[in-house]
Amino acid sequence: MATFRATAWSRHLGPLTIGVLVGAYVVLWLAYRPSGEPTTAYLGQLVGAVSVVLLSIALVLISTLPVVEDWFDGIDRAAIWHRRLAITGLVLLALHIPFASSPDGTSPGQTLGAVAAWGLVGLALWAILPRWQSVVPRPVRGWVKALRDVPGVRHVRVGLGGYDRWRDLHRTTGLFVGAAFVHGLLDGSPFHESSVLRWSYVVPGAVGLAFYVYREAFSRFFRSLHDYEVAEVSAVAGDVVEISLRPIGRPVAFVPVSSRWSTSRPRTGGTGTRSPSRAPRRTATCGSP
Repeated sequence: MATFRATAWSRHLGPLTIGVLVGAYVVLWLAYRPSGEPTTAYLGQLVGAVSVVLLSIALVLISTLPVVEDWFDGIDRAAIWHRRLAITGLVLLALHIPFASSPDGTSPGQTLGAVAAWGLVGLALWAILPRWQSVVPRPVRGWVKALRDVPGVRHVRVGLGGYDRWRDLHRTTGLFVGAAFVHGLLDGSPFHESSVLRWSYVVPGAVGLAFYVYREAFSRFFRSLHDYEVAEVSAVAGDVVEISLRPIGRPVAFVPVSSRWSTSRPRTGGTGTRSPSRAPRRTATCGSP
């Protein structure tokens, strides 16, 4: 894989793979359309199935497995495509709702569909919250900033603030994707007539959910994770800063290095501060972004 990543087009392998899979998926649904399925309803269910497939692939991309990172030429590009697929999946989900109808719809299926739709939309809004200034028009930003200090809003912001709370809630995405997946199994009318369409839906959805379960429940036993928090940031010279890290758990032994940039995050509570720790400090000098 290291040899492949050295080529000029290696960074396009992951996106091209997704494009081929989704294109083949659509062709498969069009080729195996059961007789008697209304065109509008069938296209609506096709859009919903593609939405679940894209959301399932998005779950695979955040599994932190080395093979996924290599296939997309780095974890940063895998994360970018995770976000793109999730957004596209939500757009298709919005198109699925008004057009899809099933004569075999069930009450549990409809309930799961509603839970999945509202949950995913809420998580999408939650995901862009840290970057709200990039989506809010400039003339309105001053008003939004003023609302942040209103007593009621301030208490909510303190209670829900902090990266850890944002991340923990965002990690429930797989639960709502699972609800959408089961909704499709229960209410998808083409699946009663075509086993090919049924399995074409089950396999990618099950794979995505399996990767999600691995990431949330089992990855910690196979990959060593060492969490640190930023203890101090000091300007050294020009665009160079010294970042002092404090281990949260068992520290990992490493040699300080120099590079052009470094990405790190402070571990903060609701007030934005943490009490000092007695754990030893590790320091690395890096160029600022």
